[in-house]
Amino acid sequence: MAPSFARSISFPLSPSRSSTSSSGTKPRAAAASTAAAYHARSVSLPCRSHPILAHLHAHIGAVRAWAQDPPATSALGAAAGLARVDALHGALADLLGLPEARAALSLSATGDRLLDAFLRLADAHGSFQEAVVELKRDQSSKNEDA
Repeated sequence: MAPSFARSISFPLSPSRSSTSSSGTKPRAAAASTAAAYHARSVSLPCRSHPILAHLHAHIGAVRAWAQDPPATSALGAAAGLARVDALHGALADLLGLPEARAALSLSATGDRLLDAFLRLADAHGSFQEAVVELKRDQSSKNEDA
């Protein structure tokens, strides 16, 4: 069962008494207090974020943990790191595929810069992945020669 949340609205006792001074003029401080007296307050509930955001944060944490604690073997550790980065890119693609994200990115000028940065990141990831595959190939050929 959900708890109930109370809402409150503040109103002045009498706008005519609080808005004029004893001489009948309306000083600046009285005008400011009148405007503040009509301010409506309510208890707002926090909105839930999309589940994809939690998924994305989990993948970011996994990549950061991998980067902070380097593995013992370089080839296997690099492959594990690439798998984590690949999963992070997949979660990011899921987030960018949402209609809300597409609408927000299409309306702002910063959306183009953000998408360009993501393309550069994906390109760098692809280049890094190719280098790791080449490193594995060289390492396996050296192991066969020995």
